[in-house]
Amino acid sequence: MPHSDGKAEMLLWILTVLPTVVQCRAAMASPDSITTVPVGGSVHFPILHGSEDKYGVILEKTSPNQLKILAWMSDRPETPYVIVPSYMNRIHFRRDGVIEMRSIKMSDQGTYEVQTNYFGRELRNRDCDQFEVHVVEPVSEPIVEISRNASHITLNCTALGSGQITYRWERQTDATVGNDTVHGALLVLQNDGLSGHTYNCIAEDCCSRQISLPVSVDFNPASKSRNYWASVLSFTVVLVLILGLYLLRKSHKHRLLEELSRSGRAQ
Repeated sequence: MPHSDGKAEMLLWILTVLPTVVQCRAAMASPDSITTVPVGGSVHFPILHGSEDKYGVILEKTSPNQLKILAWMSDRPETPYVIVPSYMNRIHFRRDGVIEMRSIKMSDQGTYEVQTNYFGRELRNRDCDQFEVHVVEPVSEPIVEISRNASHITLNCTALGSGQITYRWERQTDATVGNDTVHGALLVLQNDGLSGHTYNCIAEDCCSRQISLPVSVDFNPASKSRNYWASVLSFTVVLVLILGLYLLRKSHKHRLLEELSRSGRAQ
């Protein structure tokens, strides 16, 4: 099948421009195993060949729908003779012997097959490897719920994701000591009289990681509330006293002026 100059130029653009794009957790697919990739990530399909002869490679999706995505010859890798247009901007040939598929979508989940056909002097069987790709949604930013009683405070961390999520907590301590780490979604803090520690929940799955907003823990919020209202009351009392003194002084000045006025009229 002939290949147009326009397609060749487009593929050369892919070869030169795409390597500058920041990769998102590229995963190397392994034959006959499941490779998990996050949405937006990348997957590498290795090209395995055991001959110096000329060979051709075909990348095909076999399940759930069959689709021949890419086909090219080893002597002309920059000009594939088959490439599906919808994959044109997402397929990248690497010089280290892999086909890279980028910007993974949920629809990319399925079974893939890489066929290597040899065209040497001797007839050889082809090599064929199958790869199972499982696509997951990245973990969302964790949400922390706080519940408290007189003896302890409980922090509960939750996040959304299509894979298995694990949780851990980090308490920020002195920089010379480092962070204290506790595993699990629930963190129970006993009332030891200490306040002011800051905690972060970290949620992650096989291929993504998110950190919650920092949570500051105070075992005596009621006392802080009382201190706040006591401060407000003190400020109010002082303000009333100042206002009273001002009004008293103004009234005294007014009476003094009236007395002077009456004295002037009497003379």
